Amino acid sequence: MDIIKNDFNTFVGKKFEDISRDFLYEISLKGLTPFRLLNIGTWWERNEEIDIVALDKGERKILFCETKWQDLNRSEAEKILERLREKASMVKWFNGKRKEYFCLICKRLRDKKDLRGKDCLVFDLEDFEL
Repeated sequence: MDIIKNDFNTFVGKKFEDISRDFLYEISLKGLTPFRLLNIGTWWERNEEIDIVALDKGERKILFCETKWQDLNRSEAEKILERLREKASMVKWFNGKRKEYFCLICKRLRDKKDLRGKDCLVFDLEDFEL
């Protein structure tokens, strides 16, 4: 039981990432993302990782997304998005010639509407009902 308790959030976090990827794909088919997310994967280099990266190769658009199986407040979410922007600059794909979008998906986020902007998508479990 101790092993399960210790690893439960890690296990759920990985599954949440998979579910979030499916969620993004589904809402993109409904036109609820800035572009159709057809090429979706994960990016990593050395010790850096971005949970979800989606591309529109023709339009040179890219979406970077972090998933967190946590309840977050606005300040925590802003820090995650700031760090995501830093990591995005490390992704070598049409740098300086691409349109970037950022996304955060978490378990629960207070004030998420305040974080949504022109280049930022923010979702929590409540939104999965879309």
